[in-house]
Amino acid sequence: MTRIMGDSTSLTAIPLTVNIAAAYYNGHVGVATAAQMQARFPHDKYGWCLFDVTGANADKADALDVENGDATPATANLWVQSWHKLGRPGLAPLYVNRGNEQAVISACESGGSKLGAQFGLIVSTLDGTIVPPGTGILACQVKGAKLTGGDWDMSLVYDASLWLPVAPPPKPMVVSDAQAKAAAEAVVSGGAVLALYVDERS
Repeated sequence: MTRIMGDSTSLTAIPLTVNIAAAYYNGHVGVATAAQMQARFPHDKYGWCLFDVTGANADKADALDVENGDATPATANLWVQSWHKLGRPGLAPLYVNRGNEQAVISACESGGSKLGAQFGLIVSTLDGTIVPPGTGILACQVKGAKLTGGDWDMSLVYDASLWLPVAPPPKPMVVSDAQAKAAAEAVVSGGAVLALYVDERS
């Protein structure tokens, strides 16, 4: 099922109607912290995608931003290799535009990585043109700010395994002193009964 992802340098510009919120893990365009993401887009309801702009965080970011002023095709090649050396699952996601798409594919292939096998693409058009799902095409950033009408871009995410909501860990059980005492007494009492039963049979 295709889902909607919104990305922006300002989390408040992304509408709450999206399925996935995307922001930046590092770089010059504005970093979003986990607390900020959680405050606007609770992770149990929204998927998160954090973009690595510098290429330094294949261990923690969710996708690499490959465009002018950010990561280069050569960096993408190394990032894909790092992704798999770190044991991260699935295809390494690379954000590209139509102008550098082939350069990125070629750079990654030069390092032994294949589209659809080791890495996948988020292809940006921004003009309403849709790049459909296909081999290694994970998503299409189809609308820029001019088309969304706000300071955010909209993507269609095709891969159902990516950037899913995450349920919070279960809360630890809080036991009062009285409850703990009663539970301890019950254990002791049960042990005494068991000991008596054993003694009577011996």
